[in-house]
Amino acid sequence: MDRADPDASQRRFASGVQKFKKAIYTEFTDSTFTTQKTKPPWAGIQGPTIRAVVNDRVVVHFKNLASQNYSISPIGVPYWKQSEGAGYDDSSSLQEREDDAVLPGGYYKYVWDIHPNSGPTVTDPECLTYSYSSQVDIVRDLNSGLIGAFLICKSGALTEERERKVAEFVLLFAVFDESKSWYRELSRADKPRKTSSRQFHTINGYINSTLPGLKLCLKSPVVSWHLIGLGSTPDIHTIQFQDHTLKVSDKRTIKHAEDEEEEGDEAYSVDDLFSTIVFQPGMPPSILRSAGSRRPKVWVHYISAEEVTWDYNPQTSKIKWLQKWTILYCHAYSENNPCCCGSLWHEEKQVDLRSLAVPPGEIMMYLWTLTAEDAPADADPRCLTRLYHSTVDPERDVASGLVGPLIICKSQSLDKRGKVVTSDRERPLIFSVFDENKSWYLEENIQTYIAVPSKVDRNDPRFYKSNVKYSKYVLLIGSVLGFTCAGEVMLWHVASVGMDTGFLSVYFTGNPFEKDRTYGTVLTLFPMTGDTVTIEMETEGKGQKLRHRLSVTGIVSCNSGSAGNRRETWGVGKDGGEIPQDVLSENDILKDSVLEVDKLVESLDPHGYTPKHRRLIPPPKTQYFPSNSSANQTQLKKTWHVEYDDYESEGNESTLSFSTWNEMDIRSTESKFRSYYIAAVEILWNYGIEKPPHLLRKKKYLTAYKKVVYREYHDKEFQNPVKRGELDEHLGIMGPVLKAEVNDVLTVVFKNLASRPYSLHLHGVYDKTTGSFGPGVSPGEGLRDGEAPGDPVPPGEERVYNWRITKRQGPYSKDFDCKAGAYYSTVDMEKDINSGLIGPLLICRPGTLQPRFLLQPGFSYFILSHLSLCAAINGYVAESLPGLEVAQHQTSRWHLLNVGSGGEFHAVHFHGIPFSVGKDQEHRLGVFNLYPGVFGTIEMRPTIVGTWLVECTIGEHQLSGMRAKLLVYNPYCIQPLGMQTGWITDDQITESDHYGNVDLLRPMVVHGIQTQGVKTSMRLSEMFTVIFTISYSLDQQTWRTYRGNSSEPAYKFNGNMDGYRIKENLLTPPIIGRYIRIHPFMYSNRPALRFELLGCDLNSCSLPLGMQRKLIPNSRISASSFHQSWMLSWSPDLARLNQEGRANAWRPKTNNPHEWLQVDFEVVKRVTGILTQGAKSMLTHMMVTEFTVSVSDDGRTWSTVTEQGTKREKIFEGNSDHNEERLNLFEPPLFMRFIRIHPKGWINDIALRVEFLGCDTQQRQ
Repeated sequence: MDRADPDASQRRFASGVQKFKKAIYTEFTDSTFTTQKTKPPWAGIQGPTIRAVVNDRVVVHFKNLASQNYSISPIGVPYWKQSEGAGYDDSSSLQEREDDAVLPGGYYKYVWDIHPNSGPTVTDPECLTYSYSSQVDIVRDLNSGLIGAFLICKSGALTEERERKVAEFVLLFAVFDESKSWYRELSRADKPRKTSSRQFHTINGYINSTLPGLKLCLKSPVVSWHLIGLGSTPDIHTIQFQDHTLKVSDKRTIKHAEDEEEEGDEAYSVDDLFSTIVFQPGMPPSILRSAGSRRPKVWVHYISAEEVTWDYNPQTSKIKWLQKWTILYCHAYSENNPCCCGSLWHEEKQVDLRSLAVPPGEIMMYLWTLTAEDAPADADPRCLTRLYHSTVDPERDVASGLVGPLIICKSQSLDKRGKVVTSDRERPLIFSVFDENKSWYLEENIQTYIAVPSKVDRNDPRFYKSNVKYSKYVLLIGSVLGFTCAGEVMLWHVASVGMDTGFLSVYFTGNPFEKDRTYGTVLTLFPMTGDTVTIEMETEGKGQKLRHRLSVTGIVSCNSGSAGNRRETWGVGKDGGEIPQDVLSENDILKDSVLEVDKLVESLDPHGYTPKHRRLIPPPKTQYFPSNSSANQTQLKKTWHVEYDDYESEGNESTLSFSTWNEMDIRSTESKFRSYYIAAVEILWNYGIEKPPHLLRKKKYLTAYKKVVYREYHDKEFQNPVKRGELDEHLGIMGPVLKAEVNDVLTVVFKNLASRPYSLHLHGVYDKTTGSFGPGVSPGEGLRDGEAPGDPVPPGEERVYNWRITKRQGPYSKDFDCKAGAYYSTVDMEKDINSGLIGPLLICRPGTLQPRFLLQPGFSYFILSHLSLCAAINGYVAESLPGLEVAQHQTSRWHLLNVGSGGEFHAVHFHGIPFSVGKDQEHRLGVFNLYPGVFGTIEMRPTIVGTWLVECTIGEHQLSGMRAKLLVYNPYCIQPLGMQTGWITDDQITESDHYGNVDLLRPMVVHGIQTQGVKTSMRLSEMFTVIFTISYSLDQQTWRTYRGNSSEPAYKFNGNMDGYRIKENLLTPPIIGRYIRIHPFMYSNRPALRFELLGCDLNSCSLPLGMQRKLIPNSRISASSFHQSWMLSWSPDLARLNQEGRANAWRPKTNNPHEWLQVDFEVVKRVTGILTQGAKSMLTHMMVTEFTVSVSDDGRTWSTVTEQGTKREKIFEGNSDHNEERLNLFEPPLFMRFIRIHPKGWINDIALRVEFLGCDTQQRQ
């Protein structure tokens, strides 16, 4: 089946031949790099496709034959630091950074082991689609052309030669910007280019349908298509396979959306970076028939194209810009009962009806036949939403209005009236961007509706912008689409119309929709695509206007006799589009401090509900929350019993018993009352910019910015803020985590301590019957005309918000136990969020949040957004975000949030750490896509320790600072750091009257502390510390008090109860710091303390390698010789730290500088240090005072450890006492299998006991 365009060759040379110098990955047959392997013609600019299955090892021999430094870095697989292919400050050694950039003419071997946690899951397609690319300079490297596909497949999907068993194609949708290529000055053209644009929108490097080789046989078996989106700027590609539908993740689609920097799993959700799709050409057209072998149902529509005068916004200003616009009118009747329409156009007599124009006044009949390939798949909703439109000139036809919805349903989904049987109502919601500048009727409109047409400048940007119309169902702001009853099930057919390249984020305020077996509040739509969602209309009330374009649907409570026929409305807001980003005006304050607000008025009212609000709330037993102040209020049968602790569950909670609350899950008879005290506080924020300017690229930042943030307080006085601990440090600029369970009542007492009005809105949790002013003022009282309880809170005032958490606002059955969300201010949403008013929300299943619930270490919240034009993660730029630490081999969940403005989306990538989404149907991903208002939860289980980059893979965002570092540590690397042994010297220990201070010389991971008291010299009294706290710092300027899992400002450690026993306390989570202070809090007699710190280096690579514990067998310890007498043998296998016995060390036969002790680790190890010890024979103390070290990978070729930066042999200092443990660190670490110790100086005799410190590393052989 050859669908090549016969006019492709003409388009290829339409604007002249343009040639550009590129760098591409090319595969060769052997290590000589002389004979290239052939690749299919459709591969184009792509590098060779790398394929592997789980437990394979992929070895890439990379030779840089280009003129720039390049690397190879994969996505979707774990790797060691030696094979990452990306450079950043990750505490790795020089040897581990050789892969970061390979010099021109250089060579490097990359080794990637395919672990089971990076392979396809049961519900994934046969092969996962990932990519590899160069990461020396992400923008220039990608625009230069260095990209290739990396497929990880299930067992049995590949042949022995690692080829696919089915036909496959890899399509790379890339926008190459030649002005950002390494070769922009070297590119040439045979003809002068007439256009200044140097961007090329390509498929596999080809434009204008010139990609060769896409051929399939009509009866060929299943074909696998692997789609990759790539680019250094955020772009969306809506991909359509003409005349074919696609089945992606068991869902039917005709178009698939790919983002820049995108690859993904099999999923029609565009939340995948790369995509794998499968279709089978030439399948028999099995027509869907109704049950009982009845004849197919037929819909007949009579549709005309008529020219009318259309007013886009009939409800606004007197001055109206009326467009002459083409609109579709249709009348339909059914034959043999109504059914659904097909989506494919079928050709007759080889005439392509897509481009066949119907002349004015003529009639054309189109016949669309529905086949099994067009119907909704198993995972699809009951009906699919599609579009039909004119294609004579698609851009101008659509701009003129020739477009309409097409609904395709499963068999037996419609009743006799043509309505969906599982919904009470069905309604289309079409979001359109009509560019009247491209309409067929632009000139006619100008002549008709412009007073002086000759004065119109068609090139004026203001004129052009005024003719781009954003509408919903051709009605703009405030246009009422109708009313529905609360409790009804509505089927919404939502579509995006227009040739605009952006996407839309549709926010359903207060009424979560059901899609893909989960609940959501934001639906992302791509150009000329549609979707179907189901909403149970459970929330009454008018939705907040969250965007400047809004459609409103009224909700009426139809089943309540006492409520009458009152109508209220709810809103559907639209994210995306061009959002103005105003720079905050007050950025000239350079001091880091909290700004004071003078004489703030405290106002906290007992809040009751009048009959006006219809839902009656019983009074709580505390004065801070809603009470029954209305005499006309009807009481519920049971009342609340509120007992709470200010610190419990990082909020307050109580038990609520109720009998009549229809928003609650009817299976539950008990709910909890959770409360928080939140204030809006103005601060100065520096985005973590403490690095040299050259690390921040060309971005220019001020020293500090004035921001306003949400902060939590302990009580209603708002005087005692809750201090953040290690588990909250990563939240950065965000507010505290609000946590609640399904069926809970969540109460927030909000006080505005800022200088502007602000509010607090829970995303997706909507209840406008809450909020109040002043004590004793019930809702509706004291409000100005048109003012609602959810309106802005003026500076200095308070308001109480209450939300009832329903099951549709919580996690679905297939979701994780908790669902991420956000809360923010909506007075001016864009400015409020960019000013910093944003916080995370966590809604969990009942029973998940136990009393004093705390997030486990590694449960992290992400917010990816542009704040004040800064590309930030949680308000930090350029890898400065603190607090991202997770334990190796432990599962952690990450909640990802995107609240950026201007339609920004982000592609989140964790270097070397694959992750998955979904609970029951798990899908493996390498990159997670975040669209505005979309929140996701991912799960990961890191396997390799180290510091790893978390980034937005869109090049421009990453270079602007959207990067952070994640530390993966070994929780079992808990070793004494040297207080007892003296490795920590006396000059590293200082003290004051209030604390003891230790300088560890470098940042360390501190997992615990051992403490001990003292006894007087006469042992008549004891002195010890009973309770103490710990503070720590990385720079001695910013000190933090350890809070751990305590709800108090500081964790109080239980110390000693006597002067001699040792008390051990482990830290969860650990401390990351260089300077440690111990603060006695309670003591006996006088503060007295002896202590040892337990921990490890940042790379968790200072574990004993097994000499002392005999994990290294005797057979792998050898020496040049050993001393032996008729009574004792000082053999090399005795050279173990703290070895006991009469002969308890290795001694050579003679004392000379040519002797050596050798250890074989069996595999290559990363060795970071060595502990040495002497020995004693009778009364003779023996020890080595100086030694050198040599290493080898094969035991034959040896290299000597030298002074860093020189070729001079390094002399290590040995022991001065026969029994001391002397520590020497190897900086940089040593990578080897064999190691030799060469004694160069000694006292009395050479005697040596050793232990090596280090960890596992990559086996590159």
